Amino acid sequence: MRFRALSLLAGVAVLALTAGGVLAAVDQRDQHQDSASQWWDAGDYGTAQTFTAAVSGHLDRISLWGSDTSGTITGIDLREGGPTGTVLGTSSSASPVNGAWFDADFSPTVQVTAGSMYAIVLHTSGGVGLGGTCDAGAYTRGEAWGSTDLVVWQTIPDVTGHDVCITDLAFQEWVIPSAIAAPPTVAMAFGAASIPVGGTTSLTFTITNPNAVPTVDVRPAGFFTGTLTNISFTDTLPAGLLIATPNNLGGSCGGVITATAATNLVSITGLTLAGGATCGFGVDVIGVAPGTQANTTGAITSTESDPGLTATASITVTALSTPAPIPTPTPAPTLAPAPTPTPTPRSSATPPPTGTSDRGGPGGESPLLPLLVLTAVAALAATTFVLRSDSRVHHR
Repeated sequence: MRFRALSLLAGVAVLALTAGGVLAAVDQRDQHQDSASQWWDAGDYGTAQTFTAAVSGHLDRISLWGSDTSGTITGIDLREGGPTGTVLGTSSSASPVNGAWFDADFSPTVQVTAGSMYAIVLHTSGGVGLGGTCDAGAYTRGEAWGSTDLVVWQTIPDVTGHDVCITDLAFQEWVIPSAIAAPPTVAMAFGAASIPVGGTTSLTFTITNPNAVPTVDVRPAGFFTGTLTNISFTDTLPAGLLIATPNNLGGSCGGVITATAATNLVSITGLTLAGGATCGFGVDVIGVAPGTQANTTGAITSTESDPGLTATASITVTALSTPAPIPTPTPAPTLAPAPTPTPTPRSSATPPPTGTSDRGGPGGESPLLPLLVLTAVAALAATTFVLRSDSRVHHR
């Protein structure tokens, strides 16, 4: 067994940078511990290093700091959960470079998920010296492991016969992001289950960034920090709803929100949310046509992610209630006036009959009147008058 201290500067790293200082898009360095102040002989012990991924994607290489070129790494297993976990993939062989980083490539690449723990387990031939650190605080998302029989694994300071402090190897994990970030989410709700035509209620939207803020010791330039930018979506209201007047727009979201009164369009653009953050906004809507109104947004998007899902909410717009009709009384029948008889016209050459009026008929003199007069005259003519001396007239 060979152990010796190395006088190397902590924090040494080799990055492929573009002219603008941003990591190339081919792969990105995720987990890493860059201090190589100690030396560990991986040829004498089974050697492993655990880490917790902060970026989901395809792991394509592991970089290690070499300090002895006499041996060879015949392969590196990527295991799930720890040194005894399921083997997810194995790298090609690699030859250590003394005092520099060297790579072991994974082809095909291996899928890793942010927040999950993995272990790199080395297979060696001959003496393979690797750099590492004795500072337990240098890397807090994993640790170095050793084994004398590749069955029982212990953290390196606990390995039997070990006399050098190694808490973590000097390593770098490189990932090709499958999607740099999880997309934002949007939820939507109406303030009431139903409203009448002409009635109003609120329509609220809640936007969430589900990405956690990665916790790593050193965050290289160009890495995703958990923040989503230019979050946007559009909501076209169904035919039975419009934005109310006034719209009562309000909420905690930034960006640019459009919700013009008496239109059917609500939208937000340019919103920025830090990892794990949530904001909300709302407007008032008015019912303009009866029926069930199913409202579905467009897909929510951001610069850093693939498009997210839509949101759906429904409300019932009811027709205005009509009062019961008041019964109309049936009018009494109207009797038509009796027709006025029209006199029969007579010729001017024909005199009216004796004893009748020129106005005979209804409304003229009675035709019996002349007869009564004649009867009275006849009775008077038949009466005998006697003149007496007493100057009184006696009739018989």
